[in-house]
Amino acid sequence: MPDWLLPFSTILGVLVGSSISYLSASRDRRLRREDLQKQLDTQRDLSEKQLFASVRSSNRQAWIDALRKDVANYLNLSQRMVLLRAAGESPTPGGVLFNMMVEAGQTYSAIELRLNPNEEMHVELLFRPRS
Repeated sequence: MPDWLLPFSTILGVLVGSSISYLSASRDRRLRREDLQKQLDTQRDLSEKQLFASVRSSNRQAWIDALRKDVANYLNLSQRMVLLRAAGESPTPGGVLFNMMVEAGQTYSAIELRLNPNEEMHVELLFRPRS
């Protein structure tokens, strides 16, 4: 065996072993990076969905609260107008009953604008026949 073969095979073994270790470590890092990216993407998607649900929920609650307030105001105005009419009040422009009628009309319009005309329960709230 030639004298150069032993050091050459040792160097070759070290180089091949190092290369294999390097390639293996690079592959592991790449796989871990891909796995971490997938986990981050999943977390981001989940966070976005939770945020959207939270915003939608709070917006829906605000819509419900505003609708309830307008319906209560409309019913209150309606009852007061009935009492004023029963007491003989006439709806003359600038009068109390006339101003209440205007406010009731505005409140009714606000209720109408908040409702979906394609939903049966919403249409029933408007006291109108379905078309």
